[in-house]
Amino acid sequence: MIPIRVREVMSSPAVTVGPDDSLETAGRLMQKHDIGSVVVTEDGAVQGLIERSDLLDCTLDDIALSDTPVAEVSAPEPPTVTAGTPLREALTVVTSVDERQVPVTDESEVVGVLSTTDVATYLPQLLHRIPTAEEGDALVVPGHNETSYERADWDFEDGGDRPSAVKQGETFQFEKQMADEDVTAFAEASGDTNRLHLEDGFAAETRFGHRIVHGLLVAGTISAAVARLPGTAVYLSQSLSFLEPVAVGESVTAEITASEQLGDDRWRLTTVVRSEDDEVVIDGEATVLLWD
Repeated sequence: MIPIRVREVMSSPAVTVGPDDSLETAGRLMQKHDIGSVVVTEDGAVQGLIERSDLLDCTLDDIALSDTPVAEVSAPEPPTVTAGTPLREALTVVTSVDERQVPVTDESEVVGVLSTTDVATYLPQLLHRIPTAEEGDALVVPGHNETSYERADWDFEDGGDRPSAVKQGETFQFEKQMADEDVTAFAEASGDTNRLHLEDGFAAETRFGHRIVHGLLVAGTISAAVARLPGTAVYLSQSLSFLEPVAVGESVTAEITASEQLGDDRWRLTTVVRSEDDEVVIDGEATVLLWD
């Protein structure tokens, strides 16, 4: 499951006031936009946060809202989260402050506010989250322009220069372990519950002597490499020859080479998957649509 990120949940756009603006101005903005808080900024930087409850406290204390600048009351330099932060990670920040809401930034610009109310809508999805590294699995990290997310144990090689466009002759590689949980998940998702992939006792009596990974799951690493090409890639065709089996738990490396530009944003790719011993286990050719 792709992790939910803050940008999908936050209240936006952010409504802001300057530190010298009055509490009355902040209150009128909250009323106008039907929101519970405004972010205090100066020169684009977050300086504080003002909530409805702050205005109520000031009123009860007979503080003149029209004469009091928000800087005297706002929570100073509240923690922030970025728009690309996974929601579960951001929830830890939100619940650590008394205000139960934090400003959201994107490249240092304030773009929204995330509150526990915003998060509550997504609780069912959070309960079915991707496991974290602390739970024994690979850490989920933000993706590149081409991907929604990555895992720390996935390896993509692009020649080291992260090109902005594909050039003829360039080669790209994606490496991933074919873990037992991947095989189980693929069997469930595809319906291919062949005992050769799932049952150790059965597989031990076959010509292979052990369980092997679904061929199409191994071939999926080619698709993973294609997904990380610069730009947006869509498959048009893919031929495959399955040459050798891959054992469950083995790592494989998909290697794709831009062999020919066909015009109209189409590319022909040579595609192979290699085992840990550098043996070719899948050979093929793909045609993809690739645009900026």
